[in-house]
Amino acid sequence: MLKRSLFVVGFIGLHLGVLYHSVPAENLLAALTGSIALSCMALSVCLAARWRWLDALCGGPDRSYRVHRWLGYGALTGTVLHWPLAEDGLEGAVPILADVAGESGEFAAISLLTLAAVSALKLVPYHWWKKSHFLMGPVYLITVFHSLFSALPFSADSHAWLAMLGVSLLGTVGWLATLLRRSGSKVEATVVALNKTSGRTDVTLQVPADFGWKPGQFVNLAVKRPGLDEYHPFSFASAKGKGTARFIINAAGDFTRQLHKDLSLGDKVLLKEVAGRFQPKTGADRQAQVWAAAGVGITPFLASLDAMSADSGANIDLLYCCDARSDASLLHELRAHEERLPQFTLHVFTSGQRLNAASLNSMPECWWKADLYICGPASLKKMLISLWRKRAPEYRVYHEDFDFRSAINLPSVPHRLMSVCMHRISRYIKGQINAYSRT
Repeated sequence: MLKRSLFVVGFIGLHLGVLYHSVPAENLLAALTGSIALSCMALSVCLAARWRWLDALCGGPDRSYRVHRWLGYGALTGTVLHWPLAEDGLEGAVPILADVAGESGEFAAISLLTLAAVSALKLVPYHWWKKSHFLMGPVYLITVFHSLFSALPFSADSHAWLAMLGVSLLGTVGWLATLLRRSGSKVEATVVALNKTSGRTDVTLQVPADFGWKPGQFVNLAVKRPGLDEYHPFSFASAKGKGTARFIINAAGDFTRQLHKDLSLGDKVLLKEVAGRFQPKTGADRQAQVWAAAGVGITPFLASLDAMSADSGANIDLLYCCDARSDASLLHELRAHEERLPQFTLHVFTSGQRLNAASLNSMPECWWKADLYICGPASLKKMLISLWRKRAPEYRVYHEDFDFRSAINLPSVPHRLMSVCMHRISRYIKGQINAYSRT
């Protein structure tokens, strides 16, 4: 919390320092809020480009997504504050463009607020939200035009204008890189094994021999089928080197439910952008580790176990929260790894014995002298991280948090009513079109 507060203060202070000697006092607040909104948008666009060095600077792809989201909040806040403060009648860097640039700012602000509302509330399905979110790039370019050429309280040769130009160019490069990334190189794979159980898809792909990844990493996956060609990230559930890649996917959303329904043997699958820093140490020189997983959160640990050979290194204890019936096949697989690997011990927690602070406090003392790796729901992470900070503060906790949308779910009844209204409006429009075509 302290780091975030210092970053916010430093971020605002940096903008204030650049603007202070270039902007009259009566226009300073309007310029400050506008420049902060522009910088937040530019940095957010750069993070969307998924530059590896920038993801690493943020602490990993998951934290990069989180920073991207907070920068979006910053851009939205800056826009809302700037809009009523902005003044007309000032000269712009190019006076003939000042009026047009000013009006474009209003359009950009309305567009940003609309797209932010779509992101903040689950009003549309994920795949439509993702397409709408891509419009943030064009909105950013309109914001750049507004910022550089609208009525400004400083001239084009001032430090403030040159700083805005630099930030604008940086964001534009990020947007171009995002476009190139969307059309970047892909690896084609084929579905060679498929097991569909209740609400879960266990799929194995035949991949090229030179396609590689590290246990714990994920890849963006799309199927060459209508409705399944949108890329979604999934963790590998197997180690590389066998010519195949395995994924275990819960049917928890629109895409994954359709994947569970329609995916078939022989389907062609596209893979791109292997990433992720959640990589448990599997070498013999590792430190003691405790792994904690729930449900399909077991996938990165399955890949790690698949990559391990029997050794005399430090112990690894896996705490697996599962359903004894629906996860029976995974439990059988984990017990086979336990028999094969003397350094690995499995601890199963089902409905009869839940994993909580009380049960953990009675566990062996050696667990509190180990690094912790977590892959599971937010409640599990929160409980374990809090406990580890108290009992084992000198040991590290590793986890990733990929909540791409982070939207607020509406209560079920209003959400259903909205869906019904949208369906009826759609039917009415189609009816009007049909009636018009018959006349």
